[in-house]
Amino acid sequence: MIIKEIRIKNFRSYYGDENSFVFSDGLTLILGDNGDGKTTFFEALEWLFNTTSDNGSLYTISEKRKSEMMIGDKDDVSVYISFEHDGDKSVEKSFTFEKTSETNFKVGSATYKGYESNGSEREPVNGKLLINRCYDAFIRNFSMFKGENDLNVFDNAESLKQLIDKFSEISKFDTFVKYAEKFEDNANKALKSGAEK
Repeated sequence: MIIKEIRIKNFRSYYGDENSFVFSDGLTLILGDNGDGKTTFFEALEWLFNTTSDNGSLYTISEKRKSEMMIGDKDDVSVYISFEHDGDKSVEKSFTFEKTSETNFKVGSATYKGYESNGSEREPVNGKLLINRCYDAFIRNFSMFKGENDLNVFDNAESLKQLIDKFSEISKFDTFVKYAEKFEDNANKALKSGAEK
């Protein structure tokens, strides 16, 4: 998955819909002072990639946006990502909210919209399935973390085993050992045969 653009609307400190991040090739660093929204950026991605929850949350709505709404006003929270993964794709997760009284809001369920290119056509697809197909839940365990202290895979034997099993041929280790023993035996025979001559 190569991320091309992320747009965040009304998600916590990302007020309004002018929050677009366009990525170029290579390494991207997001830098900022405390309170500039680095953690919130990460949390918006976490929320987008969480396909197990369909609930909108009052916690995720921009406080600034809530404070300027009148009773009966409606708006939405959304996080959008476009990316390259065997063609151009995009997913947007969103939910609506409405101010129902001076202190209360009604929050809708989260929905996913997905699109992928099929040649020259752009086709709608299930956004949840698209995320799960392009960024499987197993990989998320090892890539969506808020700091190096959270990446404790080397301190967690079960996580380390899962990671090795997924990305290596360790399951073939016993077969490799047998080959190695056979090669070692053949090498010793050749060495012994050469020394006798």
